[in-house]
Amino acid sequence: MQEQLCMTLKADMSNSWWKKFIGDFKHPITIGEIGVGEGDSLLGFRDLAHPDSEVHGFDWFKLVEGMPFEDMFELRDEELMDAGIYLHELNQNDRNNQRERLKKLNVNFDIIVDDGGHKPLHHQNSLIEFWPYLNEGGYYIIEDMQIFEAHRNDTKTKVEYEITDLNNTALILNSWNGRMLCKQSPYWTKEEQQEISNTIDTIDRYQGRTNIYSLIRKK
Repeated sequence: MQEQLCMTLKADMSNSWWKKFIGDFKHPITIGEIGVGEGDSLLGFRDLAHPDSEVHGFDWFKLVEGMPFEDMFELRDEELMDAGIYLHELNQNDRNNQRERLKKLNVNFDIIVDDGGHKPLHHQNSLIEFWPYLNEGGYYIIEDMQIFEAHRNDTKTKVEYEITDLNNTALILNSWNGRMLCKQSPYWTKEEQQEISNTIDTIDRYQGRTNIYSLIRKK
């Protein structure tokens, strides 16, 4: 399972890891994905989950491959809504925006996947705001924690960039000692970091050839 995950966490929604991971939930679940593009992965999640499950997609939705979100939504609305998929506008740069959106939505999730902006700011803003809406025993997955740093210097690999960026989410999560996150996030207060540390059960980190992912389980 780990070997499959570290290679292509969500690149192929039909792969055996996702079939087993989502298929192990024998009851209806609620899945949230941050960063949805045109919605194909939302449909993939929906196909693998229990028929009565819900899937929610969050994105900035300014443009999708040059198409205004309103036009894209109109084209996909019937297909997505009929499949139990709901889209919500969300700005990962703005914690207040996320807090208000989630408060208004008032939905708890069993699985949350962050495949959004990939900046450390985005990862950590969303993790701290979505975490209270993750059910006990739920999973929070952060994808591609090194991608944003990769373009700076072609002589270094993405993984090397992940290691040298002191604010990178992977380094903060890797500081987990079984009781707390020892490295302080620059985007959270100490109290916020302590609160999230108190409710983390496990953190598994998977590193492929160029990509780094974390799978965080809530107590």
